Amino acid sequence: MTTIGFGGNKLELYEDESKTILHTVQSAFAILLILLLYILLGALMLHIIVRPTDRLVTAVFINFFYVTTTSSPRWVYVNNPNVWQLSFLCANLFVGCILVCATNVNMGSALLRYVHDMFSVSSTHKQLQLENLTPSQPQMGAVRPHWSNERK
Repeated sequence: MTTIGFGGNKLELYEDESKTILHTVQSAFAILLILLLYILLGALMLHIIVRPTDRLVTAVFINFFYVTTTSSPRWVYVNNPNVWQLSFLCANLFVGCILVCATNVNMGSALLRYVHDMFSVSSTHKQLQLENLTPSQPQMGAVRPHWSNERK
């Protein structure tokens, strides 16, 4: 801990160290955007590799739903993909699961970090407010110095 040898408001000095929610969740939202981009590109590749029978937008969502849920055996039976398509689907699921796990972990850790920072910053803020009180602003219930007691 460093000591500050000059006067000033400590709340202003430590203002840069307090974190906002934007700074806390920035990395988690970056991974979430990577996951969404991966879902879109994976579904587009799936639409290109598997013979397109529907419109592109509906095929993207239908194919991704079938591949990533318990309906995937039915989807494989209906579309009858070859070995290369099945290998693409397995790789898609593997990478997708890794990205989903990474997104969940990052979002959860960012939420916990934000909650921790919210409570620690508020307690630090209160402590700094108490330290910045001047003698003209006594604390509630504070003991007055003995020389300030005047006899009537």
